[in-house]
Amino acid sequence: MSLLGRGDVVTTQSGSHSRTITGYLAHLLEHPRWLMERDIDFTQCPYHGRYETFVAECDTCIYGEGCKWLSSYTTSVIKEAPLTDLVDALESAVNYVASRQQDEHQANCVCDDCEWLRKSRQFLRSFPE
Repeated sequence: MSLLGRGDVVTTQSGSHSRTITGYLAHLLEHPRWLMERDIDFTQCPYHGRYETFVAECDTCIYGEGCKWLSSYTTSVIKEAPLTDLVDALESAVNYVASRQQDEHQANCVCDDCEWLRKSRQFLRSFPE
């Protein structure tokens, strides 16, 4: 069973000429990163949107979870992260994107978020645990 749907393009990682699951996950994680960066207002953040583990303010901030996710899964971290961590990141990203959905989205919706959710959920269903 293929992890990719018809027409999916798997990106290659820098310095590599082979297509990888890690590269595909990195590609999938770009969309929720863009959404979170757009949705979260960092203008009042004294830490400039960088989650600080040892700062109580970060844990109580309304953007704490999103900020933590963004800080944890930077592009450089993704390249070095174990596959299981990337799958966990994708699962939390799916939850985030799904929570943003409005009732007007139907099963056959083709907006960017719905298309991304279908691809991501397909990957998660086919990925061995």
